[in-house]
Amino acid sequence: MQSLARRTIRGVAVNFEDVGPSEAPVVVMSNSLAADLSMWDAQAACLSRSYRVVRYDTRGHGGTQATPGDYSLDLLAGDVIDLLDALGVGRCHFVGLSLGGMTGQVLALKAPKRLASLTLCATFASADPGLWDSRAATARKEGLASIVDATIDRWLTPAFRAGNPKVVDRIRRMILGTSPAGYAGCAAAIRDMDLSGVAERIDVPTLLIAAAQDPSATTGLMADLHRRIRGARMETVADAAHLFTIEQPEMTNRLLKRFLDETQGAEGSGQGLAGRHRRTAN
Repeated sequence: MQSLARRTIRGVAVNFEDVGPSEAPVVVMSNSLAADLSMWDAQAACLSRSYRVVRYDTRGHGGTQATPGDYSLDLLAGDVIDLLDALGVGRCHFVGLSLGGMTGQVLALKAPKRLASLTLCATFASADPGLWDSRAATARKEGLASIVDATIDRWLTPAFRAGNPKVVDRIRRMILGTSPAGYAGCAAAIRDMDLSGVAERIDVPTLLIAAAQDPSATTGLMADLHRRIRGARMETVADAAHLFTIEQPEMTNRLLKRFLDETQGAEGSGQGLAGRHRRTAN
């Protein structure tokens, strides 16, 4: 299967890519705020050899339509479920980074039977409302050009930025291509999120991946989230900041594939992912 598509789902035009063997287990990938599905290029190329990989642009990002007003994590999680339904996918391994990881936490609470596993990358469960309100207002008033430099500084280490100017330029164009309305709507979702008590209720096999030099989803924040999710495992990617899928693609691929293969293998053997998860937690 190989397709790049834009499909209208419940009135919203959604941009997504669907690659890999059509009968293989499905992996869904959800992007960071101000990014698009291209942030997963290296991971999709690796995983689509043995998995059906569906990566999509979050509402208001990349090629997916922006809708007016503030969004919520419930809305963004609902978009994922709607996409799964439209593609005829009952169950998937979900991988989300930053905003995508927040969406994944809500999915694990609202629709646990739809998830075979959950991978939370560079994400967190609480935020400073004032900071995110300011970012939403700035995006609406001044556009993404006003925040692009600060975003790149958080996303990539100084050494990577200095040594990879073409990659940095591509990421700059990706950020600037984000709809201001979409950015602001999603920033409002982060501002208003209430994930208190959610981590403790997650009951699917879960992997957390942090980056050692991430100034946003710090290793401390990720470790706190890890402690709250029963049976979860945590890995840290060295020499990388927030967008480690691009900065350290090979390490990211190894961590993801090992976890997915193990959890899918447990399910395929009849042990069952949920049962394996419970035993790991004990």
